[in-house]
Amino acid sequence: MLRGLLFLAVLLGNAPVAFAEWVKMGGNDGVDAYMDLDLLEKKENYVLSWRLFDYRSPQKNPLGKTFLSATTLVATKCSDRTEAMLSFVQFDRAMGKGSVVASREIPKAEWQVSKIAPGSIGEALSKVACQRYKMW
Repeated sequence: MLRGLLFLAVLLGNAPVAFAEWVKMGGNDGVDAYMDLDLLEKKENYVLSWRLFDYRSPQKNPLGKTFLSATTLVATKCSDRTEAMLSFVQFDRAMGKGSVVASREIPKAEWQVSKIAPGSIGEALSKVACQRYKMW
């Protein structure tokens, strides 16, 4: 199921993100975090969410390229409070605008499943996504 959605996301490119209605969910001194609640989707034991991170200062990726915002597709397993990033797109301008600096679909074998840190921006985003389906 997740593989099919990921394939669709890649096939459409950044289309879901381009038409997203971002709602600010939180932030800190370095970044504001947004999510489009209309793009939340339940797949088996997971909730998939598109997230946008808008940085206050330029960030550098491992290739040394600078970006100001990034969108991610995240699968959250609400029952055990874990998540994995399935894809990302980095942009040279704020709020997912401008040119794409880097993007990647992460193969399932490379998914890094991690515990959601209590009190983090990630927890706030995951909680909203999971509560939509009464799974938190």
